[in-house]
Amino acid sequence: MTEALSPFPDSGTLSGLDNEEREVVRLVNEYSDRNLFKLFSKHRNVRDFTDSVTDREFEKHIKPYIESRIHHCLHISLNEEIPLFLQKTKITTLHPEDRLRVEATEATPVFRFDRSPGGSGYSLLIESAGRPLDLRKSHIEILQASRAYTIRTGHIIHFVSDIEGAKLKPFLTREKITIPRDAEAKYFSTFVLSVINTHKVIGTGFTLEHSEPEKTAFLTIERNISGVPSAMLKFRYDERDIFYPDDMMHFTSFINERGNFIFRRKERDQGWEKRCVNALGEAGLFTEDGISFITPGAREENGKAMYDVIEAIAYNRTRLEDTGLHIRTGSLDKPYSLDPVEIRLSHQLINDWFDLKAVVHIGPFSIPFTRFRRNIIEGIREYTLPDGTVAVLPEEWFARYRGLFEMGKDRDESLLLHKQHFGIISEVVSDGDCDICHKLGKLTMPEQLPMLPAPAGLKAELRPYQQEGLSWLWYLQSNNLGGCLADDMGLGKTLQTLALLQWNKEQKHGDDGREAGSQMTLFSDGTIAATSLIIVPASLCHNWYNEISKFCPSMNTMIHHGAGRHRSAAQFTGYDIIISSYHTVRQDIEFFITVNFLYVVLDESQHIKNPSSNIYRAVMRLRADHRIVLTGTPVENSLTDLWTQLSFVNPGLLGSLTFFRREFARPIEKNNEEEKENRLRKIIQPFIMRRTKEMVVRELPPVTEQVIHS
Repeated sequence: MTEALSPFPDSGTLSGLDNEEREVVRLVNEYSDRNLFKLFSKHRNVRDFTDSVTDREFEKHIKPYIESRIHHCLHISLNEEIPLFLQKTKITTLHPEDRLRVEATEATPVFRFDRSPGGSGYSLLIESAGRPLDLRKSHIEILQASRAYTIRTGHIIHFVSDIEGAKLKPFLTREKITIPRDAEAKYFSTFVLSVINTHKVIGTGFTLEHSEPEKTAFLTIERNISGVPSAMLKFRYDERDIFYPDDMMHFTSFINERGNFIFRRKERDQGWEKRCVNALGEAGLFTEDGISFITPGAREENGKAMYDVIEAIAYNRTRLEDTGLHIRTGSLDKPYSLDPVEIRLSHQLINDWFDLKAVVHIGPFSIPFTRFRRNIIEGIREYTLPDGTVAVLPEEWFARYRGLFEMGKDRDESLLLHKQHFGIISEVVSDGDCDICHKLGKLTMPEQLPMLPAPAGLKAELRPYQQEGLSWLWYLQSNNLGGCLADDMGLGKTLQTLALLQWNKEQKHGDDGREAGSQMTLFSDGTIAATSLIIVPASLCHNWYNEISKFCPSMNTMIHHGAGRHRSAAQFTGYDIIISSYHTVRQDIEFFITVNFLYVVLDESQHIKNPSSNIYRAVMRLRADHRIVLTGTPVENSLTDLWTQLSFVNPGLLGSLTFFRREFARPIEKNNEEEKENRLRKIIQPFIMRRTKEMVVRELPPVTEQVIHS
């Protein structure tokens, strides 16, 4: 029992078919008489439609519609191995010998042109699997002739590639077409030329040569048809311009040399074109059409798309030109330079300063980097070259080199940066080229610093984190830098500071029996200052004095405070430590500045947080070889608190107050700018040590209670 699936298939029957079989049923029913009537007719019924449709209507509209469905069905039959049968006219039964086979390999049209003194003509044959098909056999049937040609020869169906129906149809009835003698030259220079460009051609009486074309690839920077800044890719073969997606694979020219017809055919180099496209992809450009290449985000209209595409092309110019691309600018509003922008850096450490020399090379020009200060600081990417062209500075320069100009000083054609800005230097110079950067970088990893043993005269046992703090303070001193010890209250900032001062005393005088300076060459010079000044809130003067007496009894200490204090600094040099209050130092600053101290230590250093206060101005005038600040709260109200304290220990570390507020304080406090916060953290991290109780809880002694009755 059989069931017809056209034109009204039963849903139950369809459910038993797989997806591809159901798709074939759907396609076949799309060109049923009833469906064609719905689509193409305004008649009352199907019969009126089929009786009245004209040949012109059928050929122009209906036949292409039917053939496209048949073509799709044949491909499904081929790919899914769905049986296909030939049903003979007026016969309703099918037999195994009626089954058709769809040839998987496309058949190829071959044109033959023969030219002789007696006349010219051409013929057409179809090759399938290397064998010709006889088009004039009675069992040849054209199944599709509109877009892609499909024919049936006996029980085999062939897909014929790249052939128009108008060219194939005449040869179903005759062997060749004769070309009139008087039209021969025009015929060969037009029709034959076009056929040679697109098909396989054989023949006699003319010459078909193959030669290599002169090829050039042009990459033009301009705005595409949508107005987006792009790199437009075009290929030129001899005098012919084509684009990558074009279908034409050959270029043929016709030459009539005194009656001798010569065709010179040249092949398109698809491999070379693909390499050019790939090179643009590797340069960070992408394309949707193979013609216009843009950068990611180019359509966001953020004003930087032109800079991005120019930077990408300039940076990769050498590699792109090696691929064979000729790079140029088109219609732009400025004469942009497409030369790579390169910087060459060298540096040396002179005393405590980096002397950084940098030269920017753009095409034939070498320009000192210091001339780009305004561009880098203000974020200006365009720089006008001496020849009037405009170079686009790489975007990453503004993040990478801005710190150099913010913190550095111009000297001739060099930039000078204090070594306290080693973090900025390390961003532009590799560690292998900067020994001091590697050395000072250990300040951010105190656990990797050489451990300093507790001084012999210290009457206390240092816990591991306190010994680490002592080693960090000593490492700062040995590199002529200051720091902020910001441990939580109760973790022993006082003890760590006194341990450092005791160590210095013993190294200078050899109190522990070792040769003076054996650990620290800093003290090999006998002119180094010996007296340190500790400035504290007035209420803590006696507490510090008692702590010194307890932990460092060998230290000769004096409190300079109160109404009965001396009004000169003459007696200071007889003491190891002078303790004074902030207000006393402010009042007596004129004779304090006559002394050069070994250390100036500020306890509860948040007292100087106001940069406009007299106390801050006074302590900034003090002279000392080294400076330390101690605080449990380095930032109480705003980031300006941090600036005052770090400017005291390392002047210039954070730039001027105006600069600091503009570049860091406001962006971080008001806008929560993470990038600014990270930059600030990187600058200050080496000079601040902070441990909380939770971080060192395992090293703390058990909690004890002391009851005092008053």
